[in-house]
Amino acid sequence: MQYSHSANPSYAPCFLIKHEVKKDGYSIKRYGLIDVKGKVVLEPIFENIHYFFDGYAGIEKDGLYGFCDTNGKIVIEPKFKYIDIFSEGLCSVYSEEKKQWVFIDPSGKEIINKPFFKYCRHFSEGMAPFADDKLRLGYVNKEG
Repeated sequence: MQYSHSANPSYAPCFLIKHEVKKDGYSIKRYGLIDVKGKVVLEPIFENIHYFFDGYAGIEKDGLYGFCDTNGKIVIEPKFKYIDIFSEGLCSVYSEEKKQWVFIDPSGKEIINKPFFKYCRHFSEGMAPFADDKLRLGYVNKEG
């Protein structure tokens, strides 16, 4: 197991670890997290782990994304094709089931779901930008 030397800038007590195995002549990398004492808090089974924002990091497994918290607990199982970051308590994710972007809370519950969302980004100062199905740009607040 190889340990990364780069700390997560948004939550310093967690560090990325990389586990690399050779399979059929190919190098397969998997990522996890350790705490400052070197204890593994999230096993290196993920294809990718994003930085922490608002206490949650995106995790990728089998091409789908979910989220873990700073304790390494998986709070939302990987099920989304695309994700943004958590900001102001919400995150925009692409719902494959609905074929559109929605905003979820840390439990995975849909909070804002507008059928015209073609693309959404994260909240900043109470507003999040989006593009509609005609690629017109706008902003949505937390009430939708």
